[in-house]
Amino acid sequence: MSKIVNRSLAVALVAAGTVTAQRVMRLYEERNPAALGKDSAGEERWNAVTISAEHRLVVDGELPRPLQGLEDRIEVRYRAAPGDRGVELSARPRPGADSVQELRGEIRKALRESKQLIETGEILQSLPRPEGHRPATPTGAVVDLAERIGMKGGVL
Repeated sequence: MSKIVNRSLAVALVAAGTVTAQRVMRLYEERNPAALGKDSAGEERWNAVTISAEHRLVVDGELPRPLQGLEDRIEVRYRAAPGDRGVELSARPRPGADSVQELRGEIRKALRESKQLIETGEILQSLPRPEGHRPATPTGAVVDLAERIGMKGGVL
């Protein structure tokens, strides 16, 4: 009987913790526009990367290859990077774009890949693993998930 009570108590605590975390996150997003990808005026924030490039990034009006698939849903701008350190490439969702949260992740990934492509000539990849197949483990699955999520988030 005590095992059933302990399990029920554990399930109730996990459920309560989940609901509390969701409420805290919702309050944080309501009070902090940056958490929703907005600036203080409520506009979509620009995501930017500084690219060490001495040549023009736009050739014949074309964006870097990773950004080309998004060009109808995003705004892109170029400007000199601070401290004369190259070019700053920025992008953000167009006003009224669908699935803005998902699009933000795609923009971050495309900017990261554009920087790599322009600076090194190739897009660096950790997946598929160059060392070949490895057996699936619970901790390995967590690492794989973190890598997939991290490609659309984190520091540019």
